[in-house]
Amino acid sequence: MDNNYNGGYQQQPQPQPQQPVYQQPMYQQPMGAPMGQPPMQPINPNAKTYGIVSLICGIASCVVCWISYGAFVALILAIVGLVFAVKGRNGMPIGADGRGIATAGLVLSIIGLVLSVICSICIACVICAGKAIEGGLNEFQNQYGQIGDQLNDYINSMQGG
Repeated sequence: MDNNYNGGYQQQPQPQPQQPVYQQPMYQQPMGAPMGQPPMQPINPNAKTYGIVSLICGIASCVVCWISYGAFVALILAIVGLVFAVKGRNGMPIGADGRGIATAGLVLSIIGLVLSVICSICIACVICAGKAIEGGLNEFQNQYGQIGDQLNDYINSMQGG
C-alpha cells in the first residue's frame, strides 16, 4: 500500500513565511530646497562683508607689492585678506550669493602673498647688494687713496727739488 495516499485529497503546500523587505525611509525635502539638494545652511550675516573685505585686501596687496617698500604692507594686507576670505567662505554654503566674492578674495590674497614675499626678498637682496658695493667702494678708496697721496707727494717733491 502506498503511504502517500490521503484519501483523494491533494495536500496544499504550506506557505513559507516571507522575510520583510527592507525599504529605506522616505526623505522629505524641506520647503524651499530644490529637489535632490541638501537644505541650505543658515548664512552668517557678516560672511558677505568678510568676502568683500578679503577681495579689497587681495586687490590692494597685488597692487601695493610693486611699490618699493610697499611689499611689506602688501604682506600684511594679503594675510588679512586670507583670514577674511576663509571666514567669509566658511560662513556661506556652497552656491550662496557672495561665496564667489570670498573665493576671488582668497585667490587674490594668495597671489598677493606670493608676490609680496618675492618682492620682499628682492628688496632685501638689493639692499644687501648696495651695502656690499658701498663697502667695496670704501675699501677701494682707502686702498688706492693712499697710493694717490703717495703719488702726489712724489710729484710735489720732484717739482720743489
